Amino acid sequence: MFADSRPEWAWILFAIVNLAAIEFMIRQGNLHGWQTVPFHFIYVSFTILYGFRAWRTGRTVIGILFVTVSTGLLTVHAISAGQEEVPELTEVPLMTLMFIAMVYHVIRRQQATAIAQELAVERQALLDREHAFFSDASHELMTPLTIARGHLELLDRESGAGPDWQDVAETRGVVLAELARMERIVDRLLLVERALSPEFLRLASVDAAELVTAVFRRWPATADRRWTLARVAAGSVPVDADQLTLALDLVLENAVVHTNEGDRITMGSAAEGTDLVIRIRDTGRGIDAQALPHIFERFFRGDRGRSRRTGGAGLGLSVARAVIAAHGGEIRATSAPGAGATFELRLPGLRERQPVAGAADGLDGDRPIELAPQPADAHVHHVGARIEAILPDRAQEPLP
Repeated sequence: MFADSRPEWAWILFAIVNLAAIEFMIRQGNLHGWQTVPFHFIYVSFTILYGFRAWRTGRTVIGILFVTVSTGLLTVHAISAGQEEVPELTEVPLMTLMFIAMVYHVIRRQQATAIAQELAVERQALLDREHAFFSDASHELMTPLTIARGHLELLDRESGAGPDWQDVAETRGVVLAELARMERIVDRLLLVERALSPEFLRLASVDAAELVTAVFRRWPATADRRWTLARVAAGSVPVDADQLTLALDLVLENAVVHTNEGDRITMGSAAEGTDLVIRIRDTGRGIDAQALPHIFERFFRGDRGRSRRTGGAGLGLSVARAVIAAHGGEIRATSAPGAGATFELRLPGLRERQPVAGAADGLDGDRPIELAPQPADAHVHHVGARIEAILPDRAQEPLP
């Protein structure tokens, strides 16, 4: 630390020598006017030192006070001794003000430099993200094109003796499937970009419990999982119901993809202040710690092989994040390998109502899903999927 302060200590010694020289000239009495030489030496050397060191505010203020007070007192002493004229005293505040002006410009330049560096870093990061995006997007879009083209070329080579209608039908199915996959990728990419627009959402006050329940009802028929509806928060929230439903569907789809038959998927919501917090929990294989910070990035796959087989492009969670962010909310995930994952979607603007007995009364008319408190052994089966209602007094996996 002492080595780092050597220029300051050298200047302090230099200033003391010049202050002593001023006092000596005053005492001599025959060196009228020469006191200004060491006086200016002090200010000029102090200015040069600051230009190299650019101290923080504390050191700068201490230095200014030291120079101003010491030279000011000696100037007053010289005037009282008849060695200087009274107008010479005005030079002290003028020199101080000039130095302060220089400090101000140095600080502004430092701030401008820092901002420029931050912008340069952000621009480089943006360029890196764009490069990665275009690389991944071109790869994802070229894959179905390559598959479709390969099947068409194979059909062309094998059709010399006339078309085999079974091969034609098979090729047609593959091509249409790959084109549909491309369409899904493009649609989701466009949705992520549209989510940045202020006109993306059409907000309306929506019953929070009904929305969560309606989304949940649509999923038990899609996969053989143990589907569980937890307690849901009462109240209304300003959302775009269609876009929010899409985001919830994508998170539930992700839960299905990363769980196996018999695993549990639980959905519920809670009120936290003025936020509606929707949680979706599964008991699947979980997410690796290294992958967890990246799961909301476009085209990211925690398990590339499985995602490729199931047709995923790594866009679902990025779309969900874009939709939630457009609502002014946030989405996050917690997980551990082998212990499942929990996704939390937080939306602002919840206006609570009086608590209700559940998302619906009794059994739904056309689907045997229990949504209101029932006896302790309440559970039903629906299209091979087990659907359970968590009761407030016996919640195995309470949400929150």
